Amino acid sequence: MHTAPPALTEAQIEENGTQAKADLKTVQENISTDSAATIKFTFGARNEETDHYGIKITKLSAKSLGIGETSGDNVLTKEGALKALENISNAIIKKDEVRARIGATQNRLAASIDNISIQRENAQASESRISDVDVATEMVEFNRRQLMANAAMAILVQANSLPETARQILEQR
Repeated sequence: MHTAPPALTEAQIEENGTQAKADLKTVQENISTDSAATIKFTFGARNEETDHYGIKITKLSAKSLGIGETSGDNVLTKEGALKALENISNAIIKKDEVRARIGATQNRLAASIDNISIQRENAQASESRISDVDVATEMVEFNRRQLMANAAMAILVQANSLPETARQILEQR
């Protein structure tokens, strides 16, 4: 018999749903601004602090990266072009940092998923072994009771035959 992992309670589902809605609202609000969004991923059944991963995603627009017209980039002069190239190099570094944070969080979530899957398999295997032991214990108890019943029957048959044996001995004398 296979069992599912511990189910979330209604309160935990509600709390996780509320958190997801709040995170979505934060991301949507931050899309229209140049600020960062923090997203919290919940993956545990108990909703403890260790059951969450948080990631701060910085908005990557031309303005927030410091490139383009808003930062005064101008390629009409040599100095302006060099400054624009420097701004682009810095923007690439910022973009790579954000992608690295997202990738690291993605790897942590994948590892957590693998870990939870392994824990679920181990729990199912343990439950199966416990069931096997329960069946074996019941079979031993059944055999013990059957043996005792057979022994009792044999004693009863022998006890019932004693008066007849005694009568036969007395008759032979």
